[in-house]
Amino acid sequence: SDDGRHIAYVRRELESNLRLLPLDHRGAERELTTGSGVNQHARFSPDDSAVAYVRSESRGVSLMRLRLDSGSSTVVTAAEELPDVAWSPDGRSIAALSQVGESGMGVTVVRLGTGAGRRFGVGEVGSELTWVDPGRLVLQRPGNRSFALASVETGRVVELDRLREQGFLFSPRVSPDGRWLAFCLNGHERIAGLYLASLADTTVRLVDAAHDLEPLRWSPDGRIVYAAHRGLIREVPEVYAYLVAGGPGKLLDRLPLGPVIEDITRDGRRLLVRDEDRRSDVWLLEESPSSR
Repeated sequence: SDDGRHIAYVRRELESNLRLLPLDHRGAERELTTGSGVNQHARFSPDDSAVAYVRSESRGVSLMRLRLDSGSSTVVTAAEELPDVAWSPDGRSIAALSQVGESGMGVTVVRLGTGAGRRFGVGEVGSELTWVDPGRLVLQRPGNRSFALASVETGRVVELDRLREQGFLFSPRVSPDGRWLAFCLNGHERIAGLYLASLADTTVRLVDAAHDLEPLRWSPDGRIVYAAHRGLIREVPEVYAYLVAGGPGKLLDRLPLGPVIEDITRDGRRLLVRDEDRRSDVWLLEESPSSR
């Protein structure tokens, strides 16, 4: 206020929870998380029996594992910030990106059942990752303009040169045989869209020229890439299936505005979505006369 005695401010709160959604709309939906806090960055395990996700609440940020048979969740590890997680192909480990103080983002690989973890690549990685095989990861680089291969054993990070400075690269997903990398490119030198890159020679081809079309997962036989407009920034969530051999994508489902698509089961029949609840109110802070 003009007299310096009052301050008006807006308080904003965000909660989000995870839900299983059948694509054919014939099966039952299932809530996976409830209550306060932000649950996000969720990924199915390779056999679809569990979900790894990040939970943020007043007590801190945790990487969680939820068993779909029992519905029970356990803490895998805790960190200052966890922007992405990924299961190893054998389902025995989870890799997570985590903030390491002012040094930048690093990779933490946790062996499930043992609690043993290994950190590497601090300051060398961006905000997304995926596995190639049990010994290697594809990492987004700082600035989101390139990808790199990283060895879990040695921690060595090697940039994929031909994918550098082509635009902003997001959502890396590697085929089951480790030969192809699907990713989303938001145009710069190339047309924006869904792309495939060979990890053998990093040749690149466009699958579909659609802005913000992000790969979610590959079918187990490597013939199909599932991709989505995830529903971020007020876009309508849509899910597609693309044959790697070529041809237009098949629209599998269009969701109402609101849910954010997180992942899809390997058979392409169920979605993992995030429901957000945003609230805000206005407060007036008045200075106490005794403090003047």
